Amino acid sequence: MLDILLTITRILIGLLFIGHGARKLFGWFDGKGLEGTTQMTQQQGFRPARFWAVVAGLVELLGGLSVALGFLAPIGAALIIGDRLVAIVAAHFPKGLWNSNGGFEYPLVLIANALWIGLAAPTTYALDHFIAYSWPPSQMFVVSGVVILIGAVIALLTTVGHARAQTAQTS
Repeated sequence: MLDILLTITRILIGLLFIGHGARKLFGWFDGKGLEGTTQMTQQQGFRPARFWAVVAGLVELLGGLSVALGFLAPIGAALIIGDRLVAIVAAHFPKGLWNSNGGFEYPLVLIANALWIGLAAPTTYALDHFIAYSWPPSQMFVVSGVVILIGAVIALLTTVGHARAQTAQTS
């Protein structure tokens, strides 16, 4: 039963992130497309904005695909966690906890689910179940998580100069 529940959770979250990435990159599902996403990342202070817009869209699309298929799912789950951490810091945290105010409640729930997916053994219904990796999934998740967190910190550091410049302009 746990195998089926994890599979359903994995597929649902994976499909949602595929859609989220497609909205950013291609404008599907009433998304902003790459131009709108670039404008959003620029307003949030990410530099170079187009580069980070493409990275965000690809992370969501590929992370979602990985998780939905259960192929390299620990890496896909780590991508989702890194993506949501950046979103929390860049957009949601200043608005508080609750989603009704644009807060970080929902991204936090996605992070919790991605942790579960990343640390769990592959289910019978995952492609990873049929592949003999040299690393256990939990190790793959931790190593990829560290690398992705470094990338998330680098992304957030590109906004530091922008925040300082805006503070200086308003002073």
